[in-house]
Amino acid sequence: MENRHKPYALLIGLLAAFTIIAQYTLNVIDATEPQAHIFFRYWGYFTILTNSMVAGHMLLSALAPQRYPKLTSAAATTCLAGFITVVALVYYLLLVQTNETEGFRKVLDLNFHTFIPLLTVLYWFIFTPKANLKWGMVGRWILIPFGYFIYIMVLGEIIGKYPYPFFNVNEHGYTSVLIMAIGLLAFLAVMCLLYIGLGKLMSRKKSA
Repeated sequence: MENRHKPYALLIGLLAAFTIIAQYTLNVIDATEPQAHIFFRYWGYFTILTNSMVAGHMLLSALAPQRYPKLTSAAATTCLAGFITVVALVYYLLLVQTNETEGFRKVLDLNFHTFIPLLTVLYWFIFTPKANLKWGMVGRWILIPFGYFIYIMVLGEIIGKYPYPFFNVNEHGYTSVLIMAIGLLAFLAVMCLLYIGLGKLMSRKKSA
């Protein structure tokens, strides 16, 4: 990528970092439970995890891409584009009806599920080199949400709370939660494969 991508990466990175910090601060202010519970529960949301990865990726891409080539690679951008697309789709298909946030919290919510996903996907389309994307990359990428699922299951067993209603073992049981987890992992894999396929197609058209 040429240096022209850096201002856009910096904008997305700062927006994501600000949103993450602001949301966590509000959670601490409104806390009625131990600080440790707040901290570990906060990172139990795939939305937070993915937006945090976007923040780190974009800030490094803008400020120090040569020092962290793997973390700022086209593969990393493609992985995050796939993940954050799923974050937005799952929110608007399954969760938006339960959201009752207002005011500043609503702005943060829109950042997490609308603006940052859109900006990330646009960044991928405009700035990401796509010639070297490979189908097999998805096998490594999917280890991230797999590890995330293990984390929230262990955390739920310890504190008795789960980040999303469809992962609530107390209400749905392990079988239903496992089926949902497999479905979402498959959804993430398919979305990443779609981005790789689209990237290959765009790369071929560009070189034709």
